[in-house]
Amino acid sequence: MNIESNNQNFKLDEFLKVQEGTRKIVEEVIQKVQVGMNAKDIENLISHEMKNNQFEKSWHPSKVRIDGDTNLLFREKSDESIKLSQGSICFIDIGTIKNDYEGDVGRSFVMGKNQVAEDLINKCEDVFMHTVCAWREENLTGEELYKFAQTKSLELGVELNLSMDGHRIGSFPHGVYFKGGLAEVDITPDKNCWILEIQVKCPKLEKSAFYEDLIY
Repeated sequence: MNIESNNQNFKLDEFLKVQEGTRKIVEEVIQKVQVGMNAKDIENLISHEMKNNQFEKSWHPSKVRIDGDTNLLFREKSDESIKLSQGSICFIDIGTIKNDYEGDVGRSFVMGKNQVAEDLINKCEDVFMHTVCAWREENLTGEELYKFAQTKSLELGVELNLSMDGHRIGSFPHGVYFKGGLAEVDITPDKNCWILEIQVKCPKLEKSAFYEDLIY
């Protein structure tokens, strides 16, 4: 089976609309979070915004990480005693389903002002963007993508979390075609088929930033 397959009803334009809608939800949530909210509060806000945008359900549980929790692995549970305060760094990761298409977007943000945290978020996005450019220009395999991302992270003075390595995306469920991580793939990933995940840790802050999106 081709690991980049989708079901026979797959339409690229419909899939891209779902991904764009997922980005919109993430941005709406970031605009509405408030000081004093914990992970559960923000998860509830995500659910509310998903319903407002006619997204039926999630294909993976929404993840909200605040301050020290930003170093957790995907499957670890958030500490609900941690609340957003001025200067907090936070990231959210949502995986959506609409009309049997998957969406998946992750973004980081800072409450108020925190220059060190803002710099970390910018470096995370830089690693993502440079890695995507290298994929486009050099036809890197999935494995090579993360070697490049690791090198770029070190250049920027941050540490890449290699356990967050991206995955297939497309028609639900993508696991029918491939359940592994992007870093395992020894072919050049096709566009509009894969999510690239970048999580980097700042030694100075002892906290992490996260950015994920479709590579195209």
